[in-house]
Amino acid sequence: MEEHERPSQGIKIIDRRRFNAEGQTRSDANLADRDKPKVSQSAHEAAQKSREQQSKGQAGRPTTDFLSFIASLAANAMGALGAMPQAQARGIPVDHAMAREYIDIIAMLQERTKGNLTKEEDASLLRLMGELRSAYVEITRQAGAAGPAGAKPASKLL
Repeated sequence: MEEHERPSQGIKIIDRRRFNAEGQTRSDANLADRDKPKVSQSAHEAAQKSREQQSKGQAGRPTTDFLSFIASLAANAMGALGAMPQAQARGIPVDHAMAREYIDIIAMLQERTKGNLTKEEDASLLRLMGELRSAYVEITRQAGAAGPAGAKPASKLL
């Protein structure tokens, strides 16, 4: 009950409007100071450093375009075929079915993007598909298997 009996300290209202009720510019002396954002020097420096780090990070990171995406899929296919010593050194198992999936995905992308690629992209994709299909056929023939049971024969890739 004592809390309710105490007189309230009141609410302090600060009018930060630029204009008075008549529409005239207020003549407060500190109006210019109030409009400036209050940013500490350390916060400003931290924001500047953050922007610099982001620009450095983006500059060092390669851009992802269609050909780099396709090259990534092709590298995965070659790794799954066992044609990349780096993949075997990292313990990535040889999996012809997985390689076949990657090759099929690239073929699907080639078909779906027909007419929408630059000449360079189209030529690179055509060359890459030829190399992947040849490697798949050669490696699966050497392994003595065209793929898992129920899979299409390797000759269907050509």
